[in-house]
Amino acid sequence: MNAPKRLEWIERRTPEVRAFPWGSTETKPTSEAIAPPAAAALEIPEPAAEDPCETRDEKAEAIDALDAELSGLRAELAAAQTDLAAAHAAIDTLKADVERARREGETKRGALYVEAERELVRMSFAIARKIIGRELATSPELLVDWVRNTIEEADLQEDLNIALSPDLATSMARDVWGDLASLVVSDSTLPPATTELRDGTRAIRVGADERLALVADELGMSLAETDTKREAA
Repeated sequence: MNAPKRLEWIERRTPEVRAFPWGSTETKPTSEAIAPPAAAALEIPEPAAEDPCETRDEKAEAIDALDAELSGLRAELAAAQTDLAAAHAAIDTLKADVERARREGETKRGALYVEAERELVRMSFAIARKIIGRELATSPELLVDWVRNTIEEADLQEDLNIALSPDLATSMARDVWGDLASLVVSDSTLPPATTELRDGTRAIRVGADERLALVADELGMSLAETDTKREAA
């Protein structure tokens, strides 16, 4: 009989004997490699071919979806920019309102200060009128000093007449005027406590109101502005 034919793809190896330092031996079988069946015997299914039309449609749908999402984002961005511009405009308007209110406040505050100062001046002049009126009632000679100062400041002519209001004409002696005037007369057209200096070319009144008018002029006001009764009228 013929010996059985040995399969070529089966490889058998004899055990390997290895020596160890302590003198013992160990038999370690070697692995027997068994060759796999021939590749031709294995059947691997091939992947199905993709439909190019279906792939193209899916890509188109994906691109359309991205375009729609991008359009939505652009619309949201435009709306946000519009809202931001409106917010900036509102802030600018608010700043303008605040600045206008500040200027109006400063203007009103300045006007209040000016009016307060004028009111203080009016009160001061009202007190001065009462004091001067009382002084003239008790000592009308006070007018003599005013007349003398006016003559020196106005440089009046030597031929000077002094006209007195009726109340002064009856309350003041003629000799108190001394050599200030060549003639002293009474004039019913003059207001109370008033004198008028006349040299033929000019007529200058001297009295409480005239003295107060000089003070008011120094303050940049008219005499009428210092009198609450006259201003109200």
